[in-house]
Amino acid sequence: MTLKTGREWASMVDTQDGGLLGAFLEGDDSSVYMAQHINQMVAGKRYIQIHTHTSRSSLSYQDATLLYYHGGPERNIQSVYVVGCDETRYLLSRQTGKKIAEAWRIKVVWIAERDRLTPKWIAKVRSGETTEEQAWKEHSHEIWVNIANRLGLMYDRLE
Repeated sequence: MTLKTGREWASMVDTQDGGLLGAFLEGDDSSVYMAQHINQMVAGKRYIQIHTHTSRSSLSYQDATLLYYHGGPERNIQSVYVVGCDETRYLLSRQTGKKIAEAWRIKVVWIAERDRLTPKWIAKVRSGETTEEQAWKEHSHEIWVNIANRLGLMYDRLE
């Protein structure tokens, strides 16, 4: 649907029975408002939040904060699963037995790591080694590889 419309789409999956929570939600070209799904979550159940990105990039810090804000028991998102427009999939989950960082810390750490890595990726684009789009895909992936563990998260990319 993302390739057809140029918009992000979201769904929520119940981890116990695999059922979808409500209808697919349509967003805009860079975000999707998930309140409808979050408001339909049932206490005591666990969910995986799934959405698309119109780019090939990994998860944003906003995606990760869903895990902080909806850590149960009333609303329990276990993982955020993102599918990029090139079908690369990214998964971010809480580490078992480890406390997840607060939302403000997730944002600060993510931005700091993005900024720390930016010169490296700018140089690769300027040298012609990679395109801007491919650089952001790899840059956004490298951010999570470097910071997930210290935030109490597990991260993986599936290609």
